Amino acid sequence: METNHNNSASTILLALLGGAVVGAGLALLYAPQSGRRTRQKLRDLAEEAEDQVRDLADRAGAGLQDAGHQGADWLKKGQDFVDEKARQVGAVAEAIKKG
Repeated sequence: METNHNNSASTILLALLGGAVVGAGLALLYAPQSGRRTRQKLRDLAEEAEDQVRDLADRAGAGLQDAGHQGADWLKKGQDFVDEKARQVGAVAEAIKKG
């Protein structure tokens, strides 16, 4: 369930970031200033958005890696549990045969 929460939070954050970029771009396009100045502002905005997207991707990658490690740990615990129960069932079966 935690993974779903992280995924939905990342999706919301990415949507908000995308909306902010589009909104800022439209505001710049309709602002009363020179074309050169507007283009520079758009470049700056694009660079900032790129940095933010890279940061988000890095954090998402780290989260996926953590989730993979946690999944492997859970799998190992599950395998250990099943092995222990199999040993217990085997011991009971042996006791029944002898007894």
